[in-house]
Amino acid sequence: MVGARFTDKSMHDDPTSPRKKRSAVRCFFLLVLLYLGYRIYETRSNATSLREETHQDAVPTVAVVPPKPVPATESITLPGNMVGWYEAPIYARVTGYVKMWHKDYGNHVKKGDVLAEIDTPDLDAEYRQAKADLESERAKYVLAEVLRRGMSPSAKLTQSRSSQSWCRNKTGNPRRRWSRPQSKR
Repeated sequence: MVGARFTDKSMHDDPTSPRKKRSAVRCFFLLVLLYLGYRIYETRSNATSLREETHQDAVPTVAVVPPKPVPATESITLPGNMVGWYEAPIYARVTGYVKMWHKDYGNHVKKGDVLAEIDTPDLDAEYRQAKADLESERAKYVLAEVLRRGMSPSAKLTQSRSSQSWCRNKTGNPRRRWSRPQSKR
């Protein structure tokens, strides 16, 4: 066998040959790269779809119904007690007595309703005294004005007496006009 090529089939079919090892390694790296590319693509597409779904769910869907007044056909009366969060003692500013109750416990009240009337005799007496003091001060003021203008009080008094006597002469004696007629005996 001259010029015949020597080939050993066993050498090419050997799985441990360097050529077959390299091509197996290349295929393995190609498969790994394809798998990693697929995973990256899948992760990005999942993130995009999740972001779109979140934006759609972030806007709440609300059904709007315009309000319409309904006639009050029933009223509900429920028992209960009102208690404030904070309590403070309340004292009367003036002394007095309850003269009349207009509303009682459990009655319906509205803003501005009078609940009770209070009789305050001490306050009324103080008010009358204050009015009397005011009139006294006004009289003192008039006297001061008269003195300031230079007219003496006696001259002013004489002038007022003369005007009173003129009125009496004009209308007659008022005591005589209002007195009872005396019966004849």
